[in-house]
Amino acid sequence: MQTTAPPALHLDRETLLNLDRSLSREWLETDGLGSYASSTVVCCPTRRYHGLLVGYPPGSSKRHNFLSRFEESFHGGGKQFSISISRYPGLFHPLGHQGIERFDLAPWPAWVYQFGSARLERDVLMVKGQPTVLVRYRVSGQRNPVEMRLRPLLPMREADALTFENDAVKKPVTRQGNGIHCQPYEGVPGISITISSDAQFVQDPCWFRQQEYRTDIARGYEGREDNYSPGTFHVALQSGVDVIVAASIDGVVEDPAGLWERESRRRLEEQGLHAGVRGALENSARDFLYRAPGGRLGVIAGYPWFGEWGRDTFISRAV
Repeated sequence: MQTTAPPALHLDRETLLNLDRSLSREWLETDGLGSYASSTVVCCPTRRYHGLLVGYPPGSSKRHNFLSRFEESFHGGGKQFSISISRYPGLFHPLGHQGIERFDLAPWPAWVYQFGSARLERDVLMVKGQPTVLVRYRVSGQRNPVEMRLRPLLPMREADALTFENDAVKKPVTRQGNGIHCQPYEGVPGISITISSDAQFVQDPCWFRQQEYRTDIARGYEGREDNYSPGTFHVALQSGVDVIVAASIDGVVEDPAGLWERESRRRLEEQGLHAGVRGALENSARDFLYRAPGGRLGVIAGYPWFGEWGRDTFISRAV
């Protein structure tokens, strides 16, 4: 039996349903190469920097937001439940936070949703040493066949920029086993999304217009963006069986389930060595170490917008 450090942060349903509070709390996953995944604790983006896969294209010194999020819905027994939430001018839609039960930060960001007798879990884990994010879904307690529908939203732009509906986007996708490869723009690396179980991808290109980033707006910046989506994955869920979704700009992940098993085991062993408050701080500090091109060890001054910055690094060391 493996021992893990206690959660660095646990939030209950009452806290999460208070959007004024939950939208001000964020989580962070890193890959040790300067790339990251980050959002609020209810997965409603409030910054242009929020995304499930934000990393460096080969040869670039600027991070790009490749995968903002998945529009996620849970279908079963003739009913549909969303677990997504986003802000648009004047309203939140959909209201996926209403089914949330809890959020835990360690050993990786994890959520639990409850819909009647069905319990749905979602976990996010970045892979150390490669620009790849893994999302795990698990359902239990359901009485009918159920399905997850996942629609990827692809900004495919510099992390500090914004994307708006345009005619330059390339809509065709390439099928790759239980997944797709999509490269909407010339000059920007494509993204491969693969799923550990049988999945059907229905191509249905569209734009999600006027997504609103309230933190950017509060800071005096432009805070509305259009996100392109190439279509929807339909994924059957079986009780107690993990479904792993892998998104990468480093090529196709052939075995998402195996990669999840290896990376989650490594994370549990790593975090199990550090308990208590000191352990939580040590585990968090590790997110800021990264390998620069060529293998040199560096320190990220801060996420989401900094790279290496000596002044900030020395200040944090002094504190």
